[in-house]
Amino acid sequence: MGRGPRRNPLRPIRFTNGGRRPPLRARAPHSHRRFRRRPRRRRDGRSPIARPGLHGRRTTGREGAAPLRRGPSVTPAILAILLGAVGLAAGSFLGLVSLRLPRGEGVVAGRSRCAGCGATLAPWRLVPVLSYLASRGRCAGCGAPIPRRYPLMELAAAGVGVWSALSQPTVAAAVLTALLGWQLLLIAVIDAEHFRLPDRLTLPLLATGGLAAVLLGRTAPLDALIGAAVGFAGLWLLALAYRSLRGREGLGDGDPVLLAAGGAWVGWIGLPSVLLWAAAAGLSLVAARLLTGRRVSGGDRLPFGPFLAAGIWLTWLIGPLGL
Repeated sequence: MGRGPRRNPLRPIRFTNGGRRPPLRARAPHSHRRFRRRPRRRRDGRSPIARPGLHGRRTTGREGAAPLRRGPSVTPAILAILLGAVGLAAGSFLGLVSLRLPRGEGVVAGRSRCAGCGATLAPWRLVPVLSYLASRGRCAGCGAPIPRRYPLMELAAAGVGVWSALSQPTVAAAVLTALLGWQLLLIAVIDAEHFRLPDRLTLPLLATGGLAAVLLGRTAPLDALIGAAVGFAGLWLLALAYRSLRGREGLGDGDPVLLAAGGAWVGWIGLPSVLLWAAAAGLSLVAARLLTGRRVSGGDRLPFGPFLAAGIWLTWLIGPLGL
């Protein structure tokens, strides 16, 4: 059906019902659609049309747009389970490295063997903690006792993973914190048993500290660089002064490198806290020896690496003391 002639909008409308305007439903479609009032824009330039958004908040934008959807997230409990399981496997590997590295053996060369009879261990005997409990702490072939350091390191590494997951706000921060804890655990064990801090362990810790500064932004890269330089120079000068005054070594060559790595993680502002925690841990050990009746003399060798590792770990988790 064709349309009639178009009405001139300037020509007045003549009503046939006594001069009254027709009701709204009887008007022409264009009379209320073409000249309807548009909503005013807000002063901030956004559209006044609002719709329910993410988490029940009101958002503005184009009418009818699809709401935003949030991707799947990892809860702290699930992350703690995952990092705890990874920590068990990491602890088993760290126990192997702590034995082979001081001997000069290849870290990944050859399968695990019994220290008593030299028999190659079956895969099911390498399951962390459970294999130790199933064998009652003894080799199935020769009956030699399995050192307790293996399950203890596995449990400690699992605890580091769980602690990291529950203490950090993001997945990336939790993973890097767990990596820091596992590295410090290996360094502390080797220094406690062999009084050595190999550069093959402290230099990677320094590198991961710089990586954490770049990825997390918790420590500025410049602060991490200054912290590494100040940490190394401070302990190196202290060791030089002790050697000049006492005529003997007071600190190992690896201690300044370890504190430099700690400075890369916590920044220069966290170095005093690292040293305070390390001193508190060392004094606590000396007090424990005195309380148990063991003699303590100035000539006793005491590894400083485990105390520095504890100071770096606590400063990273808690933050610099007094700030």
